[in-house]
Amino acid sequence: MSEVIYTNKNSIGLGMFSSMRSLILNSIKYRSFVFALYRRDFLMNFRRSFFGVTWLVIAPAVGVLSWIFLNFIGILKTADTDVPYPIYVMIGSALWTLFLGCYSSVAETLKSGSGLLFQVKFPHELLFIIQLLQVISNFAISFLFNLVISACFGVAPTWRFLLLPFAILPILFFASGLGLIMALVSAVALDIRKVFDVFLGFGLFLTPVLYSKISAHETIKKYLNWNPLTHFFDACRDIIFNQHNLLVNYYWGFSITSIFVFFLGVHLFKSFESKVVEKLV
Repeated sequence: MSEVIYTNKNSIGLGMFSSMRSLILNSIKYRSFVFALYRRDFLMNFRRSFFGVTWLVIAPAVGVLSWIFLNFIGILKTADTDVPYPIYVMIGSALWTLFLGCYSSVAETLKSGSGLLFQVKFPHELLFIIQLLQVISNFAISFLFNLVISACFGVAPTWRFLLLPFAILPILFFASGLGLIMALVSAVALDIRKVFDVFLGFGLFLTPVLYSKISAHETIKKYLNWNPLTHFFDACRDIIFNQHNLLVNYYWGFSITSIFVFFLGVHLFKSFESKVVEKLV
């Protein structure tokens, strides 16, 4: 008698490349659905809001001003940066917000889309695409404001600014991959997600967001070199400020790593999200 093995329809047997291919094809096939939900969620964020889209500028600006104040009164001491310190912190904070916002939004994919999961039949991985588009849109709007402020300080981008979207890609890959993995983990073990988020929040101080690598202690510098975000942020700053501080070998090595993390996250999500969704019922 021949043996028949039944497997889950949601691609547990797929490899990482097959999972990515499926994600791309589904994104194209359901693009109208994705855009409709993205537009709905984006507009909903500013409904019944007096300041509207301006909140995307106000919130990060207040945070940056607090760090500038600490630097001004001497509590936060940093070595001289190649550009005015307010601009250095503003760009670094924007990149950190992009990374953290991307991770947090993608990690909440199943929870935020739980209402649709049981009402509409569609590939569930599209939910994280919608979340990702929200974060990118918010970042783009606030970043335009940052560029205007930079120009006021005499720091204007050059033609190299056209390369910035490519330099940001590793940040999105890395954050999305971590977020997809945590979306699965948090559905079955929320405490693990909470512990991971605490360590991730501490990562702000192990990433040159508020200070330059020059001002860091020698011991910390060694850890900074093994922090992928250090090199991703340096690449973006080099492009915006037209500098050459990037350690190229580290950057490309961690960029490849970020792509692997993203592929792994997509593969695990497509393989196990159906089992995880059952626990949300």
